[in-house]
Amino acid sequence: TRCGTQVGNVTTQVGRGTAHCSDTIDWSGSGSISHRFSVSKELIGQPRLGLRYPLSGQCEQLSWLGRGPHETYCDRKQSGLIAKHSSTVLEQYVPYILSQEHGNLTDLNWLELRDDNSKLLRIDADQPIEGSVTRFPQEVLAAAYHTYELTPDHRFWLCLDVMQRI
Repeated sequence: TRCGTQVGNVTTQVGRGTAHCSDTIDWSGSGSISHRFSVSKELIGQPRLGLRYPLSGQCEQLSWLGRGPHETYCDRKQSGLIAKHSSTVLEQYVPYILSQEHGNLTDLNWLELRDDNSKLLRIDADQPIEGSVTRFPQEVLAAAYHTYELTPDHRFWLCLDVMQRI
């Protein structure tokens, strides 16, 4: 069994935040990761609070228990039904006229990624969270003005958020 704890601090011109991360991973590959955030009052209006992981592999199959089957955001989620949904990572991409964030899922209880050989990554949340999986990192989306300027990354980008604000 491997255990670890990390503390990260972020200081901006308007405030300070701290993230406490602890993880436990056993020899079978199962584990738990816990994150606790402390944010100063000056940072309460930030656009998102969470984590982003680059993942390698071919886990294209996506399923989740939360709102869906389409993308949902805190201000646009009433049409999303809380149920078990299935899709692919590429189907989560929305070709907006101006390239931007896409594929967010709200009220997530769990999220799974599988490849064709049934290799699995499963995230179970202690409380409902938001999340997304994409092949288009945020830096690429922000730099592009048109969808034809985008090329899917060889990695997956998994975002797990306490909340995202549009």
